[in-house]
Order: sequence, then C-alpha cells, then structure tokens
Amino acid sequence: MKRLILLTILVLLVLLTPLWMWLAWWLAPFHPLNIYVLDKTSSTSDYSEHRALNWVLMHEKYSQSSEKIYSVNEDYFGFHPGANEEFRIDGVDSLSDYRIDSLAERYDAAFYTDVYGVYWNEWYQHQNVSEFSPMIYGGLQKQDLSFLKSMKERKKLILCEFNFLDSPTKAPVRKEAEELFGIRWTGWTGRYFKTLDTLKDPELPRWVVTLYKAQNKNIWPFRFAGIVFVHESSSIVILEHPYYLETEVPSVVTPKNYQDRFDLPQSVEYPYWFDIVLNTGENKVVSESVIETNELGDTVLAWNKIPKRWPAVLEHTGDYRFYYLGGDFSDAPIRNNLWHYKGISWFRKLLYDRSDVGNRERFFWEYYIPFVRSVFSEYSQLSRR
Repeated sequence: MKRLILLTILVLLVLLTPLWMWLAWWLAPFHPLNIYVLDKTSSTSDYSEHRALNWVLMHEKYSQSSEKIYSVNEDYFGFHPGANEEFRIDGVDSLSDYRIDSLAERYDAAFYTDVYGVYWNEWYQHQNVSEFSPMIYGGLQKQDLSFLKSMKERKKLILCEFNFLDSPTKAPVRKEAEELFGIRWTGWTGRYFKTLDTLKDPELPRWVVTLYKAQNKNIWPFRFAGIVFVHESSSIVILEHPYYLETEVPSVVTPKNYQDRFDLPQSVEYPYWFDIVLNTGENKVVSESVIETNELGDTVLAWNKIPKRWPAVLEHTGDYRFYYLGGDFSDAPIRNNLWHYKGISWFRKLLYDRSDVGNRERFFWEYYIPFVRSVFSEYSQLSRR
C-alpha cells in the first residue's frame, strides 16, 4: 500500500512538472535591462532574425522600463512588416547627433542582430524582378556607427552579429566600424548545406548556382553535402563532402576557460550562415569556427586565402564591453514557446534531433541560450555595482 502511494505521488510529480516549471518562471522576478535591438531584415511576420534573442530575453524575464517582457514584434528597431505590403522603419538613421547621444544614454545595451536589409523582390513578391533586386532598406549606416560609438564611450554593452560588416554596408562605413571595434572582414561569408543538389534543397539560393555556373563553364557538378563560400567580389568556392571535407559541418569550438564561464560545450556543429571576421585589436577569442578539410580541401582553401579556423565569437572587456558573433546565431528555427518554463534547458536534448547534423536547433539550445544568458547576466551584475 505504501509503495502504491509513493508511486502515485511520484507519477503526479512527474506529470505536474510542467506546472511547477511554469509557476517557477511566473514567480521569478523581472530583470530591468533596456536593450536596443536592431533588425533591418525582418521582412516576414515570424521575425526570424531576432526571434532567438527574444526567446532568451523572455525566458530570463528581462524587461525595459516596466515589468513587461520583450515583445518579438514590437520591442526592436529596424524594418517592421505590415499588411498589404505596408511597412514601417525606425532607428537612428535620421537622428541628429544630439538625439543619438540621448538614445545612448537611455539604453543599457545594444544588439545588432542583422543589418542585411530588405530587398524589392523579397517584399513586393508579385513583381517580376531579377534575383539581384534593389534594396528597400538595410546596411550599416554612419548614424548606426555614431550610436555605437556613443554606447562604447559610455561603456554600455554592445553585441553585433553576422552581416554587420558585409554587403550592403558601404566600404567607408565598414572601415570605420572595423577600426572602432578592432575587427576586419575578410570578404568571405559561407554556409553549410545538407545537400548541394539543386532539386533537393529549396534553401540553396539560386544566385549561388547562377554565379558558380557563370564562373565554371555553366557546370554545377554537386550532389552531396558541402560548404559554400561567397566572396564580396562574387567569387564562389564550394567544398563538397567527402571529396574536400573530412567532416561535413563546421564546428564552433570553445576552450575550457570559456566553457566554464559561459556554460558552453567544447564543440558543437553550426550549420548556417557565417562570415569570416578576423581579430585585429585587443579582443579575445571566446570560440573558434573550425572546418575539417582533407589535403585537397586544404589546397583549395590556401589558393583562395580562406582560413580553416577563425573567430566565431570575439570579446572585449575593460574600457568597453563588446562581443562579435560571427554567425547568423540569432536566426534559429524555434518551433515551440517553451520560454515560460523555468529550467527547460535541462530537457534540451529531448527538444532537437541529435542525429541530424544540419539541425540548427541543437546550436540554439547548446550554445546560443547559455552564451547570451551569461553575457547579459554578467553585464547586469556589473551594472549594479
């Protein structure tokens, strides 16, 4: 009888675990942190370019001026999609220096999740336009740099992500940004694809195929998984597995001291867009992006001056606080609303397919959440001193 009672209690506790987790989240206090989130690329209502960041902010119960969690469709600057091809744009682009300084005084942190922008053929989809269409809005602007410079002077937290320096940002603005933060874009961006077969992967951009064929006698010989590298000059380099790659997916590798500090794994696959940005200043390398090539792949990389290892995350602390994320980390295919369950990360291995090396959800749970959570937690503690 006692065993039955104990078993019943245990079953009830397990079944009610989601309720306890929700109550723990609901009873947890809010953490005031006023973050300037910029997303110039949110052309659809799923807000994919900053949804992962928003998930972490809601899960950790960060709030702005009131006890209200961040809203994915309201609490950001940049491109705001509307109905019937209407949109709204806000940000620092048209502000005076005085108003920019005032904004920097108001915000505790800035996170530039994506500045690539929105293009004509993406927004006005009914139009008969080419793949390379005019830009409606996007790119890093001088006013953005003025704002970040003002934030830097005030020792506010700054995070910038993939495509911060890339096209369509103009060369003079890019150079100023590189000097401001001690970084340099090599001109290369890249991405892993589970298959390079044009009939099997709808995410393989048509412009990649078009450019490669134009440079290689109209031939596209690829069928298997691989990594596509694209240079700002439009050069295309493709490493197909297993012909050039020992391991098909790039990895993000973290040394022991940063594993402990940010609760990160030693290595995790990262199967999405990245840029190769080098450290030229006094930044520290938190994690590295690594691709495993064979001898033939080494030759191709060396010929095109593409490194096998480069910074995935850079950090600067002390006189100012800055992080550069060298991948499109904040764009994650989140298929659930589990942010309002405290401790949900304990069950993370049940929430993604561990056998699928191309699954971006694994990187979100294993790397992105603990890293962003740790960065904001550290900064909040420093701010309260």
